[in-house]
Amino acid sequence: LRAARSGERDDRPPRVVELGGRVVPVVGRVTMDMCMVAVEAGAVAAGDVATMYGGIVSLDAQAAAAGTISYELLTALGARVIRRYRGPA
Repeated sequence: LRAARSGERDDRPPRVVELGGRVVPVVGRVTMDMCMVAVEAGAVAAGDVATMYGGIVSLDAQAAAAGTISYELLTALGARVIRRYRGPA
């Protein structure tokens, strides 16, 4: 298990995240500031970036798994969440 710095305070936590180039499940209880993801030993290193929305798993797929729409996930993002935009402005 590894901890990801994202919790209830930041957004509605996804069911899976992209970490180390693979999709891994969020497991256990999500706290205010953290969630736990299941990874194999040695699969990731400290400081690896966990992509919550976008990347391998689309925002629409995350929304469907949560029983909502992508707009709701994006508007729920907290101020601490780092945003990276891709594509034309």
